[in-house]
Amino acid sequence: MNIYTVLHHQIPVPHRPQIAAIQYASPGWIDILLNPDVALQVAKSVGILLGAGVAAVEAIKRIDKARLEMAYQRRKKRGEFAALSAAEAKALNEMSEEVAKHLGFGGLASLNERTKNPEVTLKLLLAHYRRLRVLGEYVESGKIALPEKLRDES
Repeated sequence: MNIYTVLHHQIPVPHRPQIAAIQYASPGWIDILLNPDVALQVAKSVGILLGAGVAAVEAIKRIDKARLEMAYQRRKKRGEFAALSAAEAKALNEMSEEVAKHLGFGGLASLNERTKNPEVTLKLLLAHYRRLRVLGEYVESGKIALPEKLRDES
C-alpha cells in the first residue's frame, strides 16, 4: 500500500499543499503553499541526506539489501507470515536507527509505536528515503529550491 496516499487522505483539505503560482514559459517555476514547519522539516531532511553524500546512499543500499535477504530467508524457511526472531527484530531496529539518522528523522519511537513491527518501520523509512532522494536530486540540479528557515526567523 502506498503510505503517502494514506497520509494524504489523513490531511484535511484546507491543510493540504496548494499551488500558488505557475510560470510555464522558460524558465518555468511553480510556487506551492504549505505548512511552513513541514516544508522546513522536509528541507532539513533533504539537506542532511545531501550532506551525508555517498555514505548515506551506500548505508541505505546495504540496509535495504539486508532487509530483503531477511524477508526472503524467513519466507523460504517458515512461510510468508513467519514471525521475526529476536535477532532479526534487533537488526531491523538498528537498521531503522541508522536510516533515521541519515534522514534527520526524529520520530522513530513514535513510528515504532504506530507500526508495532520493526520491518514495517524500516520499509516506511526506506520509502521516505526514496522520495527525499528525488527531492535531493532536484535540489542539486537546481530544479527546486527548499526553504532554509522560516521567513520571520532571523
